Amino acid sequence: MPEVNGENYLLRLNCEYQNNIDDLIRQSGGDVNVCYQSEREDWIQNMVAGGLGICFIPEFSAVIPGLELRPVIEPDVWREINLVIMSGRRMSPALMSFIKAVREYPWPASRFDLAV
Repeated sequence: MPEVNGENYLLRLNCEYQNNIDDLIRQSGGDVNVCYQSEREDWIQNMVAGGLGICFIPEFSAVIPGLELRPVIEPDVWREINLVIMSGRRMSPALMSFIKAVREYPWPASRFDLAV
């Protein structure tokens, strides 16, 4: 996180992890210059590709070709995702297939990437 200190930051407004990222930057003694914000992921990525700033994106996000990604190594950035099912409810065949797929998927240890 110290490496992003002073960088122009392109804020992804739909990033549900933004408050955590802000806290991690501050805890490292850094600060970023939020120079643009948008709900449009493609706009943010194109501005990053054009050299206008940086953004944080989840590791398995769809990214435009040529975008340079660097893993965030320290501090460790992670999130927990849960699948919750109400007990006693009838489940449709589609929902049962989804639950089975989630349980059998070989979930990797994910991380966030810094797009530069």
